[in-house]
Amino acid sequence: MQNGLMPLLSFEMDPWNMQESMPDRKDTFKDAAKWRLCDIFEKDEYRDKVNLIYEYDFGDSWEHQISFIGVESPGLRMSLMADAEYNFPVCFAGEGHPVAEDCGSYEGWEALKEVFTKPRSRDPENLKNWYKTVCANGDRKGLDPWKWSIFDVNDGLEQRRV
Repeated sequence: MQNGLMPLLSFEMDPWNMQESMPDRKDTFKDAAKWRLCDIFEKDEYRDKVNLIYEYDFGDSWEHQISFIGVESPGLRMSLMADAEYNFPVCFAGEGHPVAEDCGSYEGWEALKEVFTKPRSRDPENLKNWYKTVCANGDRKGLDPWKWSIFDVNDGLEQRRV
């Protein structure tokens, strides 16, 4: 929830090949409190459409590509240490630390990563302190932009029941 308002989500789902140029999009806006990924992927109107462009935080305009590759066997969930009886999405791959909330779009995220990774980088805006003490998903230990955990991601998906 941002600024006390329920967040919206925008998604566009098409059976286009991700290597081809992106088609013109007509965004579909939904109330994030009322929609989950399973609500989208399980609808008949989206059968055989595997690519989802998901926009989060319209102020910063973060877009994510989600590819639905099918329903897995319970054995796969157990190999990922996920409880087989639950019905929730599983992430197979990813990279990089989750973006810091409200960091100011792509440019702000790049500036934040730079102050943590370049030893002599200047920090006139006190970004390190902001990330460690104020940022909603910050960490007092600092930021490792390359840190990513498939287990943390899948634990989060299970908790949220997206």
